[in-house]
Amino acid sequence: MEWVTVFVSSLFSGVIGIIISNLYHKRSVKRKQKYDLLEQLMGNRFDLKGDKFSEALNKVFIVFNDSPEVLQSLKSFHESISSQHHESDITNQRLLELFKNMCDDLKIDTRILTDSFYLRAFNIRN
Repeated sequence: MEWVTVFVSSLFSGVIGIIISNLYHKRSVKRKQKYDLLEQLMGNRFDLKGDKFSEALNKVFIVFNDSPEVLQSLKSFHESISSQHHESDITNQRLLELFKNMCDDLKIDTRILTDSFYLRAFNIRN
């Protein structure tokens, strides 16, 4: 009878370990996808009309589908750039909100940064 108890408990602990490991791995992969996408957006913000920035922006609703704040700010930004007479101040504010919400979702501490940091890219040539 003891060997049955040892076998069942070993099997049960192994299954629990696999489940926990799989959940952790999925969460880790999802975080990496989000981080990589934010990195691509921030890295290409010097050319907001460029292909790389646009490609990354088009991926946001897929990668951040579990974050209502990011999706709402993406929707607001999309509405802003899609209107026929969009104001650059409003568009910039909505892009800023998108960047901040993505950072918040990833728990990236950005308190030290100013708003202009998000919108004005580094470009030594200028």
